[in-house]
Amino acid sequence: GPLQASVRTSPSYSLQHARPNSFRAMHVSVLNMAGDEVAALDVEPEWVATDLLRRLEGETLPLQYLRLLNGGVEVRGDVTLAVAGVEEGSQLTLVRISRRLYVFTASADRTARVWRADTGECLKILEGHTDEVRTAVLSPDGTLVLTASLDGKAKLWSLEDGACLRTL
Repeated sequence: GPLQASVRTSPSYSLQHARPNSFRAMHVSVLNMAGDEVAALDVEPEWVATDLLRRLEGETLPLQYLRLLNGGVEVRGDVTLAVAGVEEGSQLTLVRISRRLYVFTASADRTARVWRADTGECLKILEGHTDEVRTAVLSPDGTLVLTASLDGKAKLWSLEDGACLRTL
């Protein structure tokens, strides 16, 4: 399902007492890849992406598997939010990166295949189309594969077990 997180600022941290008046908190929204708001919080212009990500409570993935985008551009970890163009009211997108990198191939043999990028091992063969498979793509949450074939059908597959979940 969609990534969910709740956000709370630390009760022991007071922006007014910790920073000079030249720094002003900005209120931003954090959205998942589907466009649903998963968090809303006040941030400081001098924070970097990891400062914001650390405040997303309930997220179980380590920080190296999360990315923040501002207008489709990644907010890099060493750049302040202000320099990255984040401003009052910005809507940032939170992206979960798969722990493993996969390569997907579509083939004239009517299959799609899922490969481990680091080892080249074929993990799954997705069979069920009746003509050449032209496209294989991963869903934003990393759990589904969508294939499209010259048979005029698209199929939705579970990445975990390779089962065809739906034919469109």
